[in-house]
Amino acid sequence: MMKVEKFLGWILLIFGVLIIFWSLYNCYLVFTKKATLPEFLKTEKKLSKTSQKIPQNFQEQIEKKIEEKLEEIFPSKEILKFFNFLSLSVFYGVFIFGGGQIASLGVKLLKK
Repeated sequence: MMKVEKFLGWILLIFGVLIIFWSLYNCYLVFTKKATLPEFLKTEKKLSKTSQKIPQNFQEQIEKKIEEKLEEIFPSKEILKFFNFLSLSVFYGVFIFGGGQIASLGVKLLKK
């Protein structure tokens, strides 16, 4: 029984460490642009009523100008890219945490 626990402990320890290194390596590839950033979040360009027609009144003109200026200050592509990086970091963080838990379970089995 002890040999089975030791063997299982080593398997869990190796598997947990492999998960951690796989996650770190994939993060490294994405952040150095050797791999493409997965798109967790996507946006579709919607044409609003104000952009389809020429603004008629003063209120519509103001809204259109505000939309244009906000797009200049905060480009939607860059915001989407930031949230994709954030999502990727959280995703790999969960994998690293899980790998650590699996490895620690393996260490506990090795100590028995």
